[in-house]
Amino acid sequence: MDDKSITDEYEILSHLSKSFFPSAKPLGPEQKIRIENYNKYKAETRNVNSPVVTITELHNAIFSINSKSSSGSDGIGLDLIQCTYNILSETLLKLYNKCISLKYYSGR
Repeated sequence: MDDKSITDEYEILSHLSKSFFPSAKPLGPEQKIRIENYNKYKAETRNVNSPVVTITELHNAIFSINSKSSSGSDGIGLDLIQCTYNILSETLLKLYNKCISLKYYSGR
């Protein structure tokens, strides 16, 4: 750093953290509006119970479809999802339930 050798671990980590994680820039007006809208949404939906997909329903849905069917718009084939189900099941379950709670559905 600046043509000098640093050996102190704390000082090295301090320089690295400043390099990799610089100070945050101030929020712009668009970002502030998005944050306000999100906070309003969270407040409005705090007590709304959304239907929940269970791990059994997820498993049944994934394995009831022919694995030879064509992949979706993301290019990920069902055969890949079925082969990695034991690894991905909890993540997929969280994803599906979050999409339901946010009322998000991609039409692609």
